[in-house]
Amino acid sequence: MTTANLQPESHWGRRLEITVPRAQPGITEQIIDDEAVLYDCQTGRIHRLNETALSVWKACDGKATNLQLAERITREYSVPFERAVEDVEQTIAAFARTGLVTEAVPA
Repeated sequence: MTTANLQPESHWGRRLEITVPRAQPGITEQIIDDEAVLYDCQTGRIHRLNETALSVWKACDGKATNLQLAERITREYSVPFERAVEDVEQTIAAFARTGLVTEAVPA
């Protein structure tokens, strides 16, 4: 079992092209205070999310775009929209690299 710490940081590098993130099935979550631990049943990996990443995770419903998620973060945390966009994009990229989310398929 491996553990990944998904804290938003600028050194994550290249972003993936996901604009409408959808959580992969088979991911269970345990919320502890303002953080969460996600368990990927398929890979056996555990992921720790801080409060902001948890807010993004909960919104990965396959309906909201990254920009809508950034607007939500701007309202919740009173940060500039540009900063929220950067944080959301980095968080979604980290989720995608670890297999937690994928691009939603239009209905």
